[in-house]
Amino acid sequence: MSSLHLAPRFPSELPSLRVAARDLEPAETFVGAITATDWRRASHPLVIEVRAGDRTLTLRHASIAIAEGSLVLIPPHEVHAWSAPAPGAPNDVLLAHLAPPPPAVVGIGPTAFAPVRVRSPLERNAIEDGSLASLLREIESDAATVHGSGRCRERRYVRKVREHLEREWQRNVPLDELGEIAGVSVFHLVRVFTREVGLPPHLFQVQHRLEHARSLLGRGTVCREVALHCGFADQSHFNRHFKRVMGFTPGAYAALASQPRDRRVLASLGRAAGVLASPERSAV
Repeated sequence: MSSLHLAPRFPSELPSLRVAARDLEPAETFVGAITATDWRRASHPLVIEVRAGDRTLTLRHASIAIAEGSLVLIPPHEVHAWSAPAPGAPNDVLLAHLAPPPPAVVGIGPTAFAPVRVRSPLERNAIEDGSLASLLREIESDAATVHGSGRCRERRYVRKVREHLEREWQRNVPLDELGEIAGVSVFHLVRVFTREVGLPPHLFQVQHRLEHARSLLGRGTVCREVALHCGFADQSHFNRHFKRVMGFTPGAYAALASQPRDRRVLASLGRAAGVLASPERSAV
């Protein structure tokens, strides 16, 4: 995993998480082994249930030991990475992408400071119902361990560059072009963009492509077509980037997406969306 040495900046207050249930409907899910990953900045809220294999979750300002049986809630745009379990240890994870909320939702936009929440196996012992809905109800309670975001708010020119990369995600945008948009030197732009967004401009664009690719795979598009559509040189190039960031291969994800999803998992995630949507529930 590459190393980003960034000075963390913590907000004085964390915004409330107030979302309509329809805005957090379950999107794609993955169940299986996940290897060590590079830094990832997902546009979706992520729910991870570590079913087997202790591992470490690395944020920009902290490393957190995640024991087997834990549940983790990662808000959108939070840069994070996972280690793999010890060699030979069991490895089984449920990874659920919840549908991205609209930009206007308080506490969820790119400049929000919504926290990462972790519910350990010991903290889950008191839960009567083993469903994800109950787990998320617990993880959103004051009993959950909260890890504040290390992100800082974007400057105007950083936002302009980020939005340009999101619009032009299928082509390689040169740094000189980004420097002209920002009106600052390329060196200064890369340094500030990395600090405020969490990734350098090139890696940010690659991950934006991977988010599109994951969505296409979930709809049944074959890997070769996904690679070409999303701006990768070839399928091998696409496979390397996808596995390094996601922790599993595009083929494994596509194979799982082609199978009928477990109705119990979908129902549980649906109830979880309702839990997250509670209008009185705060993210602090």
